[in-house]
Amino acid sequence: MTEWNNRITRYAMVSPADVIAHVQNYRKHPAAQRRALAATIAEVGYVAPVIVNERTRTIVDGHLRVDLAREQKIEAIPVIYIDVDEAEERKLLSTIDPITNMATIDQAIFSALLETVKTESQVVSDLWDSVRREADGAKTSDKVEWSKGGYHAFDAKEAEKYLTNTVRTIVFYIQNDEYMELVKIMDELLVATDTKSYQELFVHLVGEAHAKANN
Repeated sequence: MTEWNNRITRYAMVSPADVIAHVQNYRKHPAAQRRALAATIAEVGYVAPVIVNERTRTIVDGHLRVDLAREQKIEAIPVIYIDVDEAEERKLLSTIDPITNMATIDQAIFSALLETVKTESQVVSDLWDSVRREADGAKTSDKVEWSKGGYHAFDAKEAEKYLTNTVRTIVFYIQNDEYMELVKIMDELLVATDTKSYQELFVHLVGEAHAKANN
């Protein structure tokens, strides 16, 4: 029988100050995600240990959890240590999140799950709504036909049917450097406008612009 190579060495409670963020961590954590994770930890507790390379003390998975722990001055967090070389460390950094993101959503099962859980946090509630909308959109998009140019190949009747039965989606295509600057600005606006999601912020800003244009 084939056995998996176990690279886990130990489990420990560690000060957030004693682990090092990976210099090549490409994951950025917008304000909405930070609030969602902080709200979930506040309601349920800390349940997912950070993964750290024993040889380098570098974080392989869990950068946001460490950031939040530092912000809230948490004395110790659970860490699972692994023993890998630096090449393997980079390989794990480049695959853990992308593999997780390959998972799809079963809308029926997720809806049934939501019927069994409750939250007092508006942030968590907004997170569930976001996942639900994503699942609805993914389910509908399977039925959408596209032209070679990347635009909807609908006639008016098909378009009306599509819009009636799906969440409306607006997509922007922008360069990577512009995207990072846009996310930074939007995160600042989330706080300034007291909105809880990019969707809510977008509607808020469009409403303000419309009112200004018509004054």
